[in-house]
Amino acid sequence: MLRAMRRHRERLEATPGLAVSSLFFTARFDSLTGGTPTPSKWGLLCGWETPGARDEFLNEPSRLAPFVREAREAWSISLDTVRVVQGEWHGWQPSAAEAEPLARDEPVAVITYGRVRPRYLAAFQWNNRKVVREMNANPGNVMAIGLGEDPLVRATFSIWRSKGDVVRFAYGAGGVHDPIQRRSLEAGWGSDYFFARFRPVASRGSWAGRDPLAGLLKETTEPQPSRD
Repeated sequence: MLRAMRRHRERLEATPGLAVSSLFFTARFDSLTGGTPTPSKWGLLCGWETPGARDEFLNEPSRLAPFVREAREAWSISLDTVRVVQGEWHGWQPSAAEAEPLARDEPVAVITYGRVRPRYLAAFQWNNRKVVREMNANPGNVMAIGLGEDPLVRATFSIWRSKGDVVRFAYGAGGVHDPIQRRSLEAGWGSDYFFARFRPVASRGSWAGRDPLAGLLKETTEPQPSRD
């Protein structure tokens, strides 16, 4: 993946409709350390000017081929922006002006991004373990992965079974996430924040031998039995 980015970055950045892109190293969330690096997994995150530009890129296999050619496994997901809670990512803030709000039982993907100030790294790591422990035990969390561009960036990508599940996790009474997040923002632990919610619309390939989105989309598109 690193070799491909060095060789093909200019070609990628010249893709029509591409607003921003970045290569991330990944980490597996665990309760002991908060996150354990996974050197064999890499993530390519792209922001698009329009959904059409995104779909055109993903529907042309040769566009992604240089980045997945040597991979044992590859998975991609298409997202429509529903809500930008805070900030922007490398100057890009996707528009959600015309987005239909998520239903409470609809699947949702969440991206969080921030740069931790060095003096607060220890506090972040200590508290992050508590959040990870609670997230890993949450049945509404379908998948989650840590992302980083450099040692000070802390980002996450996660898929939740429903908007209700993620709202309860993030802001529910008795949970650890909300008070820790409030404390971090008030104390200024980091900068360059970007928090956003997305509607998953399509996926392809496999992640750990399966497509974590496939079942969720099927559940939301199948007609529900009538109730008298």
